[in-house]
Amino acid sequence: MTFDFDSSLMAAEVLSAKTADQMEPVLQRLCRVPEFVTRDDVRGYKLFMKALDDAVPHVAGVLALQDYASAKSNENVCIIATQFYVVGGHTRLAGDISRLAGTQNVTVILTDLYGSQPYRAFVEPNIRNSGFYARSMLCLKSPTVLDKIVELHNLLHAIRPTRIFLLNHHMDLCAVTATYPFRSVTEFIHHADSVPSVGATIGYSAHVDLTPRVFEACRGIGHEPVLTSMWLPPAGPLPKIATPPSVRLRIATCGHLLKYRHAAARRWSDWVIACLQADPSCDLTHIGPVDDGFRNEIRTALTAAGIDPARYVFAGQASNLRLALANLGANLFLSSYPDGGLRAMYEAMSLGIPAISPKDPGERPLMDSPPALPGWAAVQHPDGMAAAITHAKAQWPSMQTAEYAEIVQQRLGAFEQYVAGVTVAAETA
Repeated sequence: MTFDFDSSLMAAEVLSAKTADQMEPVLQRLCRVPEFVTRDDVRGYKLFMKALDDAVPHVAGVLALQDYASAKSNENVCIIATQFYVVGGHTRLAGDISRLAGTQNVTVILTDLYGSQPYRAFVEPNIRNSGFYARSMLCLKSPTVLDKIVELHNLLHAIRPTRIFLLNHHMDLCAVTATYPFRSVTEFIHHADSVPSVGATIGYSAHVDLTPRVFEACRGIGHEPVLTSMWLPPAGPLPKIATPPSVRLRIATCGHLLKYRHAAARRWSDWVIACLQADPSCDLTHIGPVDDGFRNEIRTALTAAGIDPARYVFAGQASNLRLALANLGANLFLSSYPDGGLRAMYEAMSLGIPAISPKDPGERPLMDSPPALPGWAAVQHPDGMAAAITHAKAQWPSMQTAEYAEIVQQRLGAFEQYVAGVTVAAETA
């Protein structure tokens, strides 16, 4: 199966622009119209945009961007992303990198492609409260995509980084083009792993995948990728979850609202109803931002099913998911659907909380990303939820042991080694 999205028309537009004035409207249009990534025939089926990637050197050439070379180290690290969110594994991943590399060694730069990042969010207390450890956070404020490319390129030449972690959004040609001259020290963190993303075929100094399915796809196009799981920082003192699910079931879910809203075979509320019907004494707490439309959809569905809507609790945002889960006494985690939140599942399972992941029959190949930990189960149909909950309850005792905690540390520790620069042997999916 080919995972390449046909971006030849986009590439032709880029290559036809011979001057900066001709290039700007092309890049502006490409960067700000990423709707195609959510199409039914694209999302979950396509991963690369090779034709567009091959056109990136042309953009760099039109702008006369200067190449840069350095020995790689963690002495002077830059993390480059498009934007960050209140919730989401992508944001937490960047925060983890900053913590592991060390505050005094890290500069974070956002391209702010969509103009949503105010600088006042980047004063020191706000940086730390957002989970980042950096000597400085910068945000590009040039008015055009082309000017942002030049701004980022010049910033990097001023900073003279010894290592760049690139976590761009799907169509951020600004981040990808500006780092192209720095490819000898740039590492592409392939977090956008179920939709095509610009930069995913470029020969950066390293290509890092977070899930075995995507790792195999990237190896299949000739990359020598690094496979590393997401890493979880030390949680600090947490209250022990004293009530096992066999005594009183407390279900929790967490994720960006978009993860619950993509088109799929079923609605999120179908899974919720199945959970609450399977155990009439349980409730389900939703951690993360929601809007009135989502609240109304859940309440309407539960009411129609004869279930008290108060059993679905909206808890709002939480800066520390594990602490929130522990304080709630959650003892079962239900992954978001149709987009599963792998990072959130790891957060829960690291506490010894079993997890259930709702799936569609015939899962799209790039969206089948099972956690690298025992203690979870997939459920293919709401009718199977009762059995999945029974299975989860049976997992609880073994997940409360020191042996399970050691498994968590071993399997999730590869990311820490990766950021530290320790060579991690390629794993086989």
